[in-house]
Amino acid sequence: MWRTITVDDVDQDGDPDIIAGNLGLNCVYKVSAAEPMRVYSTDIDGNGIVDPVMFYYLKGADGVRKSFPAISRSLFAEQVPSIKKKFLLYKDYAVAGYDEIFKGKPKDAIKELYCDETRSCFFENTGNGKFVKHPLPTEAQFAPVNAIICDDIDKDGFKDLVLAGNEYQADVITGRYDACYGLFLKGTKDKTFIPVPPVKSGFIIDGDVRDMSLINLINGKRLLLAAVNNDSLRVFRIDK
Repeated sequence: MWRTITVDDVDQDGDPDIIAGNLGLNCVYKVSAAEPMRVYSTDIDGNGIVDPVMFYYLKGADGVRKSFPAISRSLFAEQVPSIKKKFLLYKDYAVAGYDEIFKGKPKDAIKELYCDETRSCFFENTGNGKFVKHPLPTEAQFAPVNAIICDDIDKDGFKDLVLAGNEYQADVITGRYDACYGLFLKGTKDKTFIPVPPVKSGFIIDGDVRDMSLINLINGKRLLLAAVNNDSLRVFRIDK
């Protein structure tokens, strides 16, 4: 579910850290290390086309959380028509798990990927190839983060973060992920970030933002450029 990665010395200790944009928490997928989201892919119906199926944990009729397919029988059947024969009734499909969906398929023929984190995070480099995960503030989790700028924006000596994102290419049932209007996170000496309201920071951007870039002009001024999918380029002047 990771969408973008920026590498920079965030804490200015001489080694590169990682800031990673993710889907966020404002979604139906509630994941953890104990209950990850998984994608299994194999040619289910033998037509030469690989069929990916996403699973995530839901509470079953018995009250126990189990891993179920993330799509309905109808949507699944559009890709794999044989599912309608395997599960004649919707109630049968409603209780089907991995063993029922992939019955008869050897495990070595099924590719598995998993996701146990949907939050956008700062990964602090502590040396010797080790990183400590620090989830970004709640305001950074409202929508997918597609673009990250790491720089001392306000010239106070600490690296700040500028985030933007959203996702308009979601399926109709899910709807757009459009709760992000840009976010300025002010860096501090204790390696944390303080969200600054858009009305105060002046960074307000609407749309499906895909990328950003910080431009240094010859007169010492700086511009932040934001690329919005299927829309005009947005330009912000940094006064600091």
